[in-house]
Amino acid sequence: MTWMLRLRRHWQLPAASGATALLLGPGVWALPRIAGVTWATIGAVIARMGYGRLAVLTAVWAADLVAYSSVLTAALPGLSRDPLSVDEWFTRQRQKRPLELLDDIFAGLSAAADGAPGP
Repeated sequence: MTWMLRLRRHWQLPAASGATALLLGPGVWALPRIAGVTWATIGAVIARMGYGRLAVLTAVWAADLVAYSSVLTAALPGLSRDPLSVDEWFTRQRQKRPLELLDDIFAGLSAAADGAPGP
């Protein structure tokens, strides 16, 4: 493993956490304002649900997440649940010459504009 790959892996979790915070922050701020309620009201409704209903709601949400990820994995041929596929992709991209990378990028962009699958 090269030092660059180790460095990239070292920063993946903090970068993902920061990106998640940046994406969720405005939503957390805007949700009560859009609904016209306060967070205290939202908390009171969740507290009234009880642990049983909250557990069922969480189980339904998790099952939906698994089902939807299975649908996306089947629908998009390049999408995989294999965690090594991302590293393999980066390895293959590093082995290409810069002009080959540009060719792939422009082919993907033109295919996306045409509505066809990419290379």
